[in-house]
Amino acid sequence: SLYAWLMIFGMIGLFKKICARENKTVRFISDSSYWLYLAHIPLLFPIQAMLLSLDISAFIKMPIVCLLTTGILLVTYRFMVRYTWLGRMLNGRRS
Repeated sequence: SLYAWLMIFGMIGLFKKICARENKTVRFISDSSYWLYLAHIPLLFPIQAMLLSLDISAFIKMPIVCLLTTGILLVTYRFMVRYTWLGRMLNGRRS
């Protein structure tokens, strides 16, 4: 158990050292996470329905569905949510 605790504290220290400064990409994804959480289910169903007829493995379909859903929602967050009333409601006021 001592090893586990030392690894936990070591990883926390390593993370604080590596990620001490702000990263705009990580900030954008962090800000958009609540939008992705709220809007992903209605988007998943049509994307899965489009891929249903394809005769490929589920191990290939799943990453395609995940990438398409995340990509579409990140674009909608950037252009339709971030600086609107909905963005203020989800994340607070931005400057």
